[in-house]
Amino acid sequence: MIDLAMSGGPERVGHLPTAFTSLVGREQESVTVRELLVRPSVRLVTLTGAGGVGKTRLAAKVASELDSGCGFEAVTFVALAPVHDPRLVEVTIARTLGLATADEAVAETLRTHLGRRSMLLVLDNVEHLLDAGPVLADLLVHCPGLTLLVTSRARLRLSAEHIVQVAPLTCPDPEGPPFPSDLDRYPAVRLFVERCQAALPDFTLGEDNAAQIAEICRRLDGLPLAIELAAARTTILPPAAMLARLDRRLPVLTGGPRELPERLRTMRSGIAWSYDLLSTAEQSLFRRMGVFAGACTLAAMAAVVDPPDQAHILDLIDGLVDKSLVRRLVDGDGEPRFTMLETIREYAVEQLVTCGEDETARRAHAEFIRRFVDLARPGLRGPEQQGWRDVLEADLDDVRGALAWTLRDAAGPEEADNGQWIAGALWYFWFQRGLIGEGRRWLTRALDLVRTRGSGRAQALLGAATLAWRQGDCATAQIHLDESERLWRRLDDRRGLAEAWHVLGHVRFDQRDYDAARRLFTDSLASYRQANDIVGSLPLIGDLGLVAYHEGDLEAAESVWGESLTQYRRHGLKDRVAGVLNGLGDLARLSGERDRAAALYEESLSLWRDLRGTPGIASALHKLGQVGRSAGDTFGARARFVESLAMQRESGNQQGIGECLAGLAGVAADTGSPDRAARVGAAAIHLLESIGMPLAPADQAVLTRDLAVARERLTAAAWQGAWAAGTALSLAEAIALALVEETESPRRVITVSQLSRREREVSVLIAQGLTNRQISSALSISQKTVGSHIEHIMNKLELRSRTRIAVWAVAHGLTSEQDPSG
Repeated sequence: MIDLAMSGGPERVGHLPTAFTSLVGREQESVTVRELLVRPSVRLVTLTGAGGVGKTRLAAKVASELDSGCGFEAVTFVALAPVHDPRLVEVTIARTLGLATADEAVAETLRTHLGRRSMLLVLDNVEHLLDAGPVLADLLVHCPGLTLLVTSRARLRLSAEHIVQVAPLTCPDPEGPPFPSDLDRYPAVRLFVERCQAALPDFTLGEDNAAQIAEICRRLDGLPLAIELAAARTTILPPAAMLARLDRRLPVLTGGPRELPERLRTMRSGIAWSYDLLSTAEQSLFRRMGVFAGACTLAAMAAVVDPPDQAHILDLIDGLVDKSLVRRLVDGDGEPRFTMLETIREYAVEQLVTCGEDETARRAHAEFIRRFVDLARPGLRGPEQQGWRDVLEADLDDVRGALAWTLRDAAGPEEADNGQWIAGALWYFWFQRGLIGEGRRWLTRALDLVRTRGSGRAQALLGAATLAWRQGDCATAQIHLDESERLWRRLDDRRGLAEAWHVLGHVRFDQRDYDAARRLFTDSLASYRQANDIVGSLPLIGDLGLVAYHEGDLEAAESVWGESLTQYRRHGLKDRVAGVLNGLGDLARLSGERDRAAALYEESLSLWRDLRGTPGIASALHKLGQVGRSAGDTFGARARFVESLAMQRESGNQQGIGECLAGLAGVAADTGSPDRAARVGAAAIHLLESIGMPLAPADQAVLTRDLAVARERLTAAAWQGAWAAGTALSLAEAIALALVEETESPRRVITVSQLSRREREVSVLIAQGLTNRQISSALSISQKTVGSHIEHIMNKLELRSRTRIAVWAVAHGLTSEQDPSG
């Protein structure tokens, strides 16, 4: 409880709000506000921030703790929330000070009473009385000893004003749930736990609920009011149950203390207080902003308002930012972006639905996203590809939102067509970002939903085929390409045909039909040239070199790739340069030029890292691992293979997984583990044969040598047994076996009983290669809870990574247990 009887401090005229609970996490803000108030040149300090962020509590705390050194003779708290007429502000101040006066003489009475007296007036909740600003400015002019501390969701916009933005409380980082002991340093968590303990004295923060509590605080945006309302619900909803209901926060965030004003008893009422203060045009923009899943630009906002209005958007967004409903993100000197706290966004969406504008706004949003990706699509393949990829990355949540809405079951033909077009336009982005599985899911959904036979479907088929091919699903790729080719012919689109033939050439190439691949690449090159697409035609030159390379004509391959490299550099196509450098590195490695190969691969890796091209990074890492092995750096090579393998698994690239397994089989052979080399090598070959994809000649030569070394070190029976066992391994088991570290003792005493049932289930799914998101879905728990279980497993078993957990699970027979998702 705030102690108002501070010896030697300023007189308290009237009463500061009584606080029955502690103020959590505002130490720095308290210091900042106090330092401003005691500066003689500062006469007006305004605490601004979203509703429920704790402005009143902070102002009351600072005012209650002012001592004799602050220079104020008296402190008075004036509650303005009940006042609805700006003309009554002076009257309310006078009455709080105990002054009896006629309304018409109130200004003069206040000036006379305050005079030169050094006083702090705390004016609480002024956002709905902004028209009283000139009156407050007049008081400051005529009362030189007066200082104002104002709480308001909007600035007063007076020249004397000093703004202190009261931000939400700090929440834990979403990357990797921390241990319970770490969570105590986050004010949002401390507030939640303290308020839970007020409702449930035996409530504790522990390993079983730490991740859930951290996620609850994040989902509530760190807003103190939201956190307190949620904590009060723990009497009936434990953290796990509460978290499951926070997809819709507002119905949960109710039931505040009865002594509080109505606007603070529910989160919805708190936001409604701000919403009702907006102009009609501001309310409309606020509602429409609810359709944006992430931060949006001014142009995006202008596209969804009704009618689309670029001219006045600056004034409208300024009003929303000023009233603490929208935040501007600071991101250098580029185009500004604006966003809402998720709790506020939920209210905006509610209002959008209530006003019957939801479908109209989401249609406008989807049409904007379609125009946006149409603009970005050509750039993804040109010299400015990295810039376009960054732009798409910034809006990826909104792209996903538009796809989800346009490809929903109830979508109309126009919406679904937009969704198919967006998905088809983005396939190269999904490919380069390593989001191949996600891209395939959107494209498959679009193709199932939309059957119109236009260019949108042809492009979506092409993208779905390319991503299927990349994951080793050549049969599906062939089906999609056959239909895509028919549509491009029907549309007489030479460029579309060129693209379809290009991808089909890669399918045939991976099926080792080199004659067909060469013919398709040649036809594709001719079709690109007929369409006057010189840049599009360039990759075909390199692909013809690829055929020569795999047929053993290394001289022809080097000549063609050298020409390609020159052309790619001339046109600024960094991704193509990186790809050719990989190929030239392969040629150098086959020729025994190890140092030159390493230099070429390193340059390729550097370019791919700049481009954040996951498939290229993974490929270059694998090749550098092979060079490292040949130079005797076995453990450095292993690190490269492991890093590459993690990327290949994430993107679902089975060919890449097979290549990494082959490399790790070689590491096992190098380190005296011939049995494991045989098993992992057999698993690699079995995987690559099952998807019809050969190793590159340089890698095949290395694997053949590695397996010969392993075979020499085993008896015939041992070799045959290891080979048969490796062939029978599941993919997850093969990966786990390949990732056993050479320094790891196989006789480590770690028992299954050390893990809880849920932790054993998580271990099994890790060994099966599932991501945290997939484990979350399989076990119907949050991703953060999954992360918490993984932390506990690592702690109990003294393991340092997911891969070691997978190895341990396989070694202890957990993968033979019943599927936990069943």
